[in-house]
Amino acid sequence: MNKLVTLLVALLVLVAVPERAYAQADVRASAGFVVDSKGDTLRGWLDVPRFVTDYGIRFATTEQGAKQRMGVADVRAFGLNDDRRFVRRTIPWGGGDAGYPDSATIFVQELVAGPASLYRYNHKPASQRLAPNASVQSETQYFARVGSSPLVALRRISYGAALGALLKDCPTVAQEAAQAVYSENALAELLLRYNSTCHAAAFFRDQRLQESRSPLRVHLSVRGGLQSSLLYYTQSAQFERRQAVSGSGTIWGGEARIGQPTSAWSMGLGVMYSTHRSTATYIEPAYLGTTNAGEPLDLSSNVKLQVVQLPIMMYYTLGHGLWQPYAALGVVPGSTQYTELELRYVKLTRVAEPAGSAPIYRQDVYMETTNANQVQLTIGGAARVGMRLALASRLAPLMEVNYGFGYHRHSMVGYGEMPYRTWSVTTGLEF
Repeated sequence: MNKLVTLLVALLVLVAVPERAYAQADVRASAGFVVDSKGDTLRGWLDVPRFVTDYGIRFATTEQGAKQRMGVADVRAFGLNDDRRFVRRTIPWGGGDAGYPDSATIFVQELVAGPASLYRYNHKPASQRLAPNASVQSETQYFARVGSSPLVALRRISYGAALGALLKDCPTVAQEAAQAVYSENALAELLLRYNSTCHAAAFFRDQRLQESRSPLRVHLSVRGGLQSSLLYYTQSAQFERRQAVSGSGTIWGGEARIGQPTSAWSMGLGVMYSTHRSTATYIEPAYLGTTNAGEPLDLSSNVKLQVVQLPIMMYYTLGHGLWQPYAALGVVPGSTQYTELELRYVKLTRVAEPAGSAPIYRQDVYMETTNANQVQLTIGGAARVGMRLALASRLAPLMEVNYGFGYHRHSMVGYGEMPYRTWSVTTGLEF
């Protein structure tokens, strides 16, 4: 229990990392280019804040050079070697209410360029001049533009109607706008279809990060926790389910989770080591006719197994934000080995044999201990629910509740299959 409390405290400490630290974690020098106000392209090293605003960037022609602060008046566009491209645009802002400006000239990330363009903007500006717009419910905003028209904000509550009106010269695509999912990739694909369907002769390009369209990404994780296990034999009167009592132990393991970055679905392949143990409390009276007839005989037994399992899990994650709840189902093949098996049984002991009379017996309890090194296969299933905290550093603390079930196959004791049920609480770190 002390280990579990320690892991829980560690997780809470990680959760308590200030939002400011999270927001600034992506500020670092990156190789890229700047297109200045004169149209010249300069290559060097840029410090780009996570929230790109009129606060600007810092640029140096060499990695060690002194960095020059550059704002929207100095730069037309800039890009990084990871294929992110930011351009200077004017967006509607605040509606002029309460002294806020009607518009703001800032840097937005270009996702689709062409007759129809899509831009991403991370709200929460570093400059206090741009106060938050009360109508904005998310830090990430999307804007679309057709031709040289002003940018149109695509908000979750009205994006379908806005896109339908914006793309009305292409009825086939405009009709799809109402059913489009509100996600970055879905919006980008819609505008790319508009460009290719109704403006195929014009130049257009997909500016999304290649990473977001990569077929697979692998996340590795380690985890540990406490487990409660229940074991019983299907063909043993003294170790069946109604007599079995759960035992506790630890569980440790690692996993590789594979999936597309933008998909809610992923698959996990892992290895888990744990100890399964149970005690069966069974009382049987001595037989009639023995010297201790009716005496309660304690036939309680114990079993302890070392278990190595290979869970194959299918995950579904809700959202891609800081907090990511998830659920998983899967199959769990593996192997087991006895470390301890204590089975008690009764045996008649002859205590006297009077002349001319039948022998006199007493019932005694004997214990048989088995320590077998033979490896046996096991098969089962598992279900998980958990919470992942996706920090900016790509480290993700996680906590899970696991339920497992299946069968251990141990033919050497002659009692048939040994079903098991487990519950565990684990914490870990994914990276």
